[in-house]
Amino acid sequence: IPIAEQSGMIAALGSWALLEACRMHSSALAGLKVSVNVSSMQLRDESFLSVLQDAMDEFQVNPGQLELELTESVFLESADHALAMLHAIKNTGVKLAMDDFGTGYSSLSYLRSFPFDTLKIDRAFVIELVEKKDAEAVVHMITGLAQTLGMRTVCEGVETPQQLEAIQRAGCDEVQGYIVAKPMPLQEFVVFRENWDKTKPTGWR
Repeated sequence: IPIAEQSGMIAALGSWALLEACRMHSSALAGLKVSVNVSSMQLRDESFLSVLQDAMDEFQVNPGQLELELTESVFLESADHALAMLHAIKNTGVKLAMDDFGTGYSSLSYLRSFPFDTLKIDRAFVIELVEKKDAEAVVHMITGLAQTLGMRTVCEGVETPQQLEAIQRAGCDEVQGYIVAKPMPLQEFVVFRENWDKTKPTGWR
């Protein structure tokens, strides 16, 4: 991704990813919320909004079932322009997620101003959850903040039952990581999804 950003190819790559996500949402991923990573550089492109709308229109995607994930780097340059773009995206009905939260750029004022629906807690906190009590306290604080601001929370990089238990104690809404499944090709995921009710651990949705 950094190479794509430096070479100027990120807009084309990002547009392709968005189009593919919408195409899959209309077929193999129907009924699921689909998340798409978006580079902060894409938001600087004035055509991004039309690219997003065209992709949703072409494949008749329900905006509420599409979520765009952005990292905290969106705050670094032209925060006012980014804020305007994010509000324009929100007006389409698409959801917004702050990815890798806690890696260094965010402030409370940004979280209050930017219209995020989801806060994804960086896996760096998860790695330390079992060994360091203060890590669990930080995750608990972040989930509480998110709830106060009306956001759901997702903890990234969850791999062990011990981590999962700590995250549940901290009040996080959802998890992402190897404890659920490793990344897989689409057709393998279709089979995984079909068998989820038979294989999921007790108490999982």
